[in-house]
Amino acid sequence: MADEVYCPYCDTKAKFLFHAQDLNEQITEQLFDYYKCPNDGIIFLSPVPENLADYYPTSYYQIPSDNNDDNEFTPDPLHQFKIDILEKYSNGLKLLEIGSGRGDFLYLSRKVGFDVTAIEMDKDSCDFMQNHLKIPVIHTTDTLKSLTETGQYDVIAMWHVIEHLPNVWDILHEIPKHLNDDGILILTGPNPYSIQFRIFREAWYHLDAPRHVVMIPLPLLSNDLASYGLHLADIITDDDGSKLLDHFGWHITWERQINSPIYKIKRYISKKLFKQVNRLQEKPFYLAIFRKS
Repeated sequence: MADEVYCPYCDTKAKFLFHAQDLNEQITEQLFDYYKCPNDGIIFLSPVPENLADYYPTSYYQIPSDNNDDNEFTPDPLHQFKIDILEKYSNGLKLLEIGSGRGDFLYLSRKVGFDVTAIEMDKDSCDFMQNHLKIPVIHTTDTLKSLTETGQYDVIAMWHVIEHLPNVWDILHEIPKHLNDDGILILTGPNPYSIQFRIFREAWYHLDAPRHVVMIPLPLLSNDLASYGLHLADIITDDDGSKLLDHFGWHITWERQINSPIYKIKRYISKKLFKQVNRLQEKPFYLAIFRKS
């Protein structure tokens, strides 16, 4: 643990929170240090491993083993809710997704008429999208550089991506330059104010150390992006994706906690708080729509 660590957003001296292990993928037994900025509430990993890509196993992207042609690909039906959001808020058809994985969302988006492009770091995912789904792909380990070199879009989507990016602010501040007027940015991310995180801390399933390097409070995100011409249009917390991840957050994390000496105490507290989550808007994830104006 370093003597002094500073917030990557405001450069305020941060407070050490905890050590965390790679509980989800169990690639290493190394401990990772997480900090909290007392000024803006950001939770972040420091230092970020230089070999961060090594902590993403092949199974992380769930590439189909039977890679047949486009017509035989069956996307995960969970992604359908994203299309509903896309059609509700978008005023144009040109779409860029940053962090596309194997391409389910773009595949479905193209089916309803969108002109799609992917930016993705995983080579196998890029090969699958490009060769089997025929989706235009920018394969890169430098998202910021690739973004600066791309064109204009009506929609830029980042589904559960911002928490993975060490240079997240540079990328977020570049995005408005590539959105057409009245274009939208769709963001999802883990909520550092959530009840789940406050109860489980380093054991929380959605902390996903070390792959999640930052958790940004939505109010900070909204205020920051407004200064770059992106204004919060809507917040969604009851979509199908968030509901599923909410369930995972409780169920999987409790399985890990069952042998903890304070298991019963935490279980009691969480049951008391669970019914208040909607009222307190402290769900584990937020889905935010920003519009350029």
